[in-house]
Amino acid sequence: MTIFGIAVGVMSVVLISIISDIGKGAVNDELSSLGIGGILVTRNTKKKAVTLDQQCLAQIKDNTAVDSATPLVVNYSTVRIRDNSSECVIWGVDQNIDSIVSLNLLHGRMITRNDIETLAQVCLVDENYAMQHYQRSNIVGKKLQMLLGGSYQSFEIIGVIQTGGNMMQSLMGNVVTCFTYAPYSTMQVTSKETSFGQIM
Repeated sequence: MTIFGIAVGVMSVVLISIISDIGKGAVNDELSSLGIGGILVTRNTKKKAVTLDQQCLAQIKDNTAVDSATPLVVNYSTVRIRDNSSECVIWGVDQNIDSIVSLNLLHGRMITRNDIETLAQVCLVDENYAMQHYQRSNIVGKKLQMLLGGSYQSFEIIGVIQTGGNMMQSLMGNVVTCFTYAPYSTMQVTSKETSFGQIM
């Protein structure tokens, strides 16, 4: 009985250790997919003369220690679809966003370089948002209105991503009803911004 008790005790410690390692690995994977494994560059708001622009982005991309970099223009605003309004986080990103943040595309396509260059008014929405308003996940081709720069702008939905595909959505999903991703260049023009908020 004593030997059996010791064996059970040792096995419990080993199992707890294994579960702990698996949990730690899962958390690290999520943090890496969110971009926390990298660097978020933000301008010093106390120095108005300092901005993050294309030159800054190019310098960061040219650094041999950097695998990829994407500008971020973030706006928390109202989005309307089918006469329903929701408070939404609108992320202005470029074509490299899915290599930095884990976005699982379910329908349609991702934002492309052409969308960035042509200031296309296109966006990605998450699956829960699509289900909430259309009772189906594939709403590619539908239009929504974003409140940017003081007026509503029409955007075409070109893709639907999995809800909770990254930790950011999982953590904020109960507070923010929708996440929308649009070309950063379009966000700059419609929001009357001349620089990036951040570079990730």
